[in-house]
Amino acid sequence: MWQIHLQIFSESYMSDRAIAEKEGAAVGSYVLLLKEYEDDEKVIYRFGPDEKRMGTIQLNKVTGKFTELEAIRDSTLPSRFYFDRAAVKLSVCHVREKGMFPERMAFES
Repeated sequence: MWQIHLQIFSESYMSDRAIAEKEGAAVGSYVLLLKEYEDDEKVIYRFGPDEKRMGTIQLNKVTGKFTELEAIRDSTLPSRFYFDRAAVKLSVCHVREKGMFPERMAFES
């Protein structure tokens, strides 16, 4: 189970992306997110490359912590890769969109 804080995650993700770009690695990705539950304290989404292969992520709106509640159940997929990108998308909703979390969204880069 992964658990990270919003600020630390943002700094780490930007660092990882810069390293990948410097090394000439492809950095394109797609992650689908489907909302399962939301209240005043948390929001829970399913995330993954498609609707058949998904894990579950939770954002605690009060503390800003992300938790992987369920990993993607496909050993050929790196669940952490998809978790990190799902967290980026949820960060945008939490901070830039002022807490507006749509029913369906995607991280694309």
